[in-house]
Amino acid sequence: MSKVTRYLLIVFAVVLMASSAGAAELSLVGAGTFSNQALSAGGDSLSAKFGAGGGALLDAFFTPMTSLEIGGLYVNKKFDDTTSQFALSYNYLQVPVLFRVWFTRMFSVGAGGFWEHGMGTPTATPDAGGTALNTGFARANDAGLEGSVGFRFRLGPGVKLLVDGRYLRGLTNLAGGGATEYWSDIQALAGLSFSFGNH
Repeated sequence: MSKVTRYLLIVFAVVLMASSAGAAELSLVGAGTFSNQALSAGGDSLSAKFGAGGGALLDAFFTPMTSLEIGGLYVNKKFDDTTSQFALSYNYLQVPVLFRVWFTRMFSVGAGGFWEHGMGTPTATPDAGGTALNTGFARANDAGLEGSVGFRFRLGPGVKLLVDGRYLRGLTNLAGGGATEYWSDIQALAGLSFSFGNH
């Protein structure tokens, strides 16, 4: 069993045991991500593109108005490099951990952090088509701060529609050779939530 898998299992177990209210929500979501790279002087000009992904979120409720969220998301980040004329693509396993305050059963605000691990090798593909080129200039892991504004609309007994907007700010320098490169993401999630227990 890999270190990442062990980490996820331990965190999920802690969240479930910590839920003193005996209630939880499991959400299956699609994820859309627009990423921005803050580069040091001399870097290429990048334009964000839409990257599609998805995964699962688990909310464990401490009280009817507070919960701890842990997730596992596949995230694709894409850019157009308008200087070198390449389309760049990165794939990540992203783990958000957020403390949420529920102002109503429908509306909540969350704050916390995230950790993400690069999967595979980033690719750069000529805009006009052609063979993908391997690029290894980015580090595999990033971590940072995350904020969320979420809505959940009741569809039926124990089932809700989830709509969530998020901002993520990476705190890891992903560049090498003395350069700097920090990422920030705007992320939209949508999917279905399933309630368990008394929530």
